[in-house]
Amino acid sequence: LPPPPSPMASLYHEKQVSLLCGVHALNTLLQGPYFLAADLGAIAQEFDERERALMREAGVESADFLRYMAEDSGNAAADGNFSIQVLTKAVEVWNLTCIPATSQAAGRAWQEPQREAAFLCNLDQHWFTVRRCATASPTVHATGGGWWNFNSLF
Repeated sequence: LPPPPSPMASLYHEKQVSLLCGVHALNTLLQGPYFLAADLGAIAQEFDERERALMREAGVESADFLRYMAEDSGNAAADGNFSIQVLTKAVEVWNLTCIPATSQAAGRAWQEPQREAAFLCNLDQHWFTVRRCATASPTVHATGGGWWNFNSLF
């Protein structure tokens, strides 16, 4: 992650626009306006093209291919929501890795979540970030910073 803001710095937060919560979640994770919907859309399109190519290998007349082609993208919904695969690929340019909470690799995060820098969360098809920041709120945190819920609906 980019370095956390200094204790006197303000926190970066984006309000929900359309259904672009994935964009907002990544930008609050990184604490800046680093991604646009078009950036994630390009990644989603790349995944869609690869998936179509793989499905074509089974034959363009196969029931699976025809069913797949009749469906909308699984990587970007028409309303602007993006898949975890798209979000994961996007943060790779920052040398970050998204580890699914249900994987064995996430064991340490379950045992000691306070040691993690951030969590990219999805609840009812809505992406948001919970992130540790150096900035403290006198009404919420002790000195030295704390955890912030960067839900774009708030």
